[in-house]
Amino acid sequence: MDDRYINYKVLFLCFFLGILGVHRFYQGKYITGFLMFFTLGGAFVWWIIDLVRIGYHLQIKLLKERKAKPEAKVEDKAAGYNSIQEHKDVQAEAEIRAKAKAKALAEAKAAGYNSIQEYDDAKAKTKALANLPRATRSKNKKLEKKLTLISEKYGSNVAKAFSSNYITVGMPKSCVEDLKGFGHDAKRKTSRDGEFIKEKYGKYFKKLSNGTLSTNPSFEVEVEYERADDKNSWLVCSFRDF
Repeated sequence: MDDRYINYKVLFLCFFLGILGVHRFYQGKYITGFLMFFTLGGAFVWWIIDLVRIGYHLQIKLLKERKAKPEAKVEDKAAGYNSIQEHKDVQAEAEIRAKAKAKALAEAKAAGYNSIQEYDDAKAKTKALANLPRATRSKNKKLEKKLTLISEKYGSNVAKAFSSNYITVGMPKSCVEDLKGFGHDAKRKTSRDGEFIKEKYGKYFKKLSNGTLSTNPSFEVEVEYERADDKNSWLVCSFRDF
């Protein structure tokens, strides 16, 4: 017999309304329920059998529960809980958290993200952008548009480096100049065939140990370019920081 239907409610229904098969309707046994209804509990015989059977199974269930309680209490104590109820509360809370996490992950997947953290970061970024002044939002939109164009033309690695203020192989000369700024002092060497350019950016003078500035200029970075296939632009082929 299904444990869901072994309780005092079923026993109560069987005792008072068993001859009409009400307890069987409650258990979902509609065919036998109708048979008991039309035969008055099988001339009371079927009703008495059901009454004894339900009472017997209920007694066994109660004995099992009483026997399981001390064992559960020992297990709870070993797990660091003070009572069975405390253990159940913790388990219920863990189940609620697991369901909430599964729901959040499903929402993130539906929105096109691989994890909850990634989705939360995107929402936080959107919220932060919404709170920015209009001028800043406009500036950010222009930068995003520029990064999209760079990515489409020169690849995602170049766009990623540009957004992080780094130089990388394959980056166009115009992007390097944007990163270094227009106020730099550059030193240029061009190959004889006009296919390569080597430039040193960011001239400055080091401070010597005696407190004076060196008369020899120094540079922050040296970048070498080669002419692109379209012959209209220059791309970074190597670079080094000083």
